[in-house]
Amino acid sequence: MVEPSEELQLVFDKAIKDAQKLQHEYVMLEHLLFSMMCSESFCDIIKNYGSDVDYIKSNLEHYLKNNLDEIKVEGKKFKPKRTQTVERCLHRAFTQVLFAGRVDIELTDILISMLSEKNTHACFYLEKAGIEKQKFSDFVNYD
Repeated sequence: MVEPSEELQLVFDKAIKDAQKLQHEYVMLEHLLFSMMCSESFCDIIKNYGSDVDYIKSNLEHYLKNNLDEIKVEGKKFKPKRTQTVERCLHRAFTQVLFAGRVDIELTDILISMLSEKNTHACFYLEKAGIEKQKFSDFVNYD
């Protein structure tokens, strides 16, 4: 059975908490990617690939704090819902892992899946940082 890795579960929990702190009604790909960029082991992979973690992280942070007033919820306690884009990204990663014959969905699987979501700021910042889907996929699947 394909399951999220422990690291992915921690990252997703952080993304939910970040969205709550920002009073966002939804957990978006940008919340998830920002949370991924807070994982030291994941950042090491991105750095070894040759991309600038600080560029991605600072742009995402600015975007999340300053550009999402339309999804802010005032005052009440709530649990942010996943957007359809997040659901699609997770489902695509699940399928990739299933076809690869693995059992854990890793952060790298999520990143590769994110790169298919062309109309998102997450994908935009990843591509601006020089991360290309096929090259990154080849890089992490070097075994």
